[in-house]
Parts: sequence; C-alpha cells; structure tokens
Amino acid sequence: MVRFILVAVMLGLLAAFVGDIWPTGLMPSGRLVRSAIAIQVGQTQQQLAEQLNNSSPKLAIEHLRINQQEPLKIHNLLTYHVRGTYDLTIQQQDNRVTEQKKPFDVYLQRQIEGKTWRLLLPQSTEKNAKPTWLTYLVR
Repeated sequence: MVRFILVAVMLGLLAAFVGDIWPTGLMPSGRLVRSAIAIQVGQTQQQLAEQLNNSSPKLAIEHLRINQQEPLKIHNLLTYHVRGTYDLTIQQQDNRVTEQKKPFDVYLQRQIEGKTWRLLLPQSTEKNAKPTWLTYLVR
C-alpha cells in the first residue's frame, strides 16, 4: 500500500513538472491551425494571381485533421510543430476546384505574453547553420 501511494505521488509530481514545461492546455486549436494554413496557402495563391494578373481567389479550408502536435522551443519560446491534412476549395470566378487530403506542416509559436500566436516559416539556410524563420501573426 505504501508503494502504491509513493508511486502515485511520484506520478503526480512528474505530471506537474511536465505540465509546467509543456502546458497541454496551451496547444494550438483547430481554428488557429486553420488560420495558419490559410496564411500559407493565401501567400502562394496571391503570388500566382499577381503573375497571372488575376484577382485573388477565395479559399476554404475544411475537414482539418491534426495527426501530430510536437512541442519544442524555438528562440526560447514554446512552439508546436503541427502536421496533418485538410481539404482545400479554391473559388475563382466561375471555376471551383477542391483538393482533398492535402498535407500540412506548420510551426505555431505562442508569444511570450501568451495572448497571440505566430506562424513560423523556416527559410533555407546554409548547411549546419541555425535556421532562420519568417513569422506571421495568426488571428
């Protein structure tokens, strides 16, 4: 009985310690991930529209499936590497295209004050150099 109580106390302390380092209640929501994907897709579509002299298409992100959320630290801030799939519908004038089960891979970083998140996009760097990141506020 003493061993059981001792193990329960140790597991409680371990859970509290891990929760303090990687607070699971602060993981990015599906809405936040959807907004981050929209930023990435929107940038690509906007660049394409500019090259083709077209207006920007309307995008709809549906059926978001998060398969993995890996916590890590980038620049000493809690960051989640989130992977999964989504369906993308692109509507432009009379044309509508839907792509199903598109994979996504995003880095979402909770800012120090804890009120906002940023999308981090890794930039290509020289071999063995620290990666650099472009960041965008996710609303």
